[in-house]
Amino acid sequence: SLLKAGERVLIHAATGGVGVLAVRYAQRLGAIVYATAGHEEKREHLRGMGVEYITSSRNGAEFEADMERFLDGERLDVVLNSLTHD
Repeated sequence: SLLKAGERVLIHAATGGVGVLAVRYAQRLGAIVYATAGHEEKREHLRGMGVEYITSSRNGAEFEADMERFLDGERLDVVLNSLTHD
């Protein structure tokens, strides 16, 4: 998919090598980034990168509730999943 400015992209495991690159790329294009990370230190790192919408990659209920609140009825345009577990 060709990501465009204003599109919504979910980047799972956003603090890994692929994830960080994807976040930077999406930000450069002007996309709206939604990211997951497992630990608070990693979430803080994402905040430092300017990511506003961050949720858990490990807690399904938290992920679902946060994404529903973040998206407020809108949809994602692109999902990048580089997680190594289910």
